[in-house]
Amino acid sequence: MFFTIIAGVAILQLLQLPIISAGPILNHRQTTSITPSQLLHIAPTSSTCVGAPFADECATASDVAPHISSSFQTYGIATVGEQAALIGIMAFESGEFKFVKNHYPGRPGQGTRNMQFPTYNIAYAKSIPALAGQLDAIVPSGTDASALSDDSLDNMLALLTPDAYSFASAAWYLTTQCGETIRQGLQSNGQTGWEAYITGCIQTEATDDRLAYWQKAVQALGGSSTTTGQKAKGKRDECVKIECFLPFK
Repeated sequence: MFFTIIAGVAILQLLQLPIISAGPILNHRQTTSITPSQLLHIAPTSSTCVGAPFADECATASDVAPHISSSFQTYGIATVGEQAALIGIMAFESGEFKFVKNHYPGRPGQGTRNMQFPTYNIAYAKSIPALAGQLDAIVPSGTDASALSDDSLDNMLALLTPDAYSFASAAWYLTTQCGETIRQGLQSNGQTGWEAYITGCIQTEATDDRLAYWQKAVQALGGSSTTTGQKAKGKRDECVKIECFLPFK
């Protein structure tokens, strides 16, 4: 009888572990699937590409959803906080999925949906076996991005512009460049964790317009953002959005 009671207590303790250790509201969704309706809540203008300034770069929510879902599956992104951060940064940097290249001011080699700098795009391309032969012809082994011509940088970026690659770069970057502390912060520390991701890993300002996309993404994915009670710094009220993209470092 004694051992039965002890065993029962042990089972109850095990059952309680996920509740105790999961942290607040941004924990596992148990799915990597993203729907078009969720993306439309986050990026309302992604309902259409009519009038897009670069029509060949534009993707609608229906186009985007399967590619983001696939990237989350590939890179193991299964928490609300992480998924919201990645969708938010892609929505912001790509003008709600209208751009895959940096047009403002127009930096050669900078692009994908999270607007990575060329150095990271080269590293990302190297991680994709299917691109190995083409990449080697453009970026010889050991060549740094600073040593490449503008044409070579743009040719390298062109390898990554297909949606299957361009919508997976944000997940690649988080899982290879940011570190476990940043990921844990996104999983459990609400706005504080998001700000650490933006300032510490993306290396840019956690502005209000960036924050708004993250908050909408958390809501769309069924979470509830834990805020610091303060607005993000550096809101840029006066400028046109597509001309305000900060470089992704």
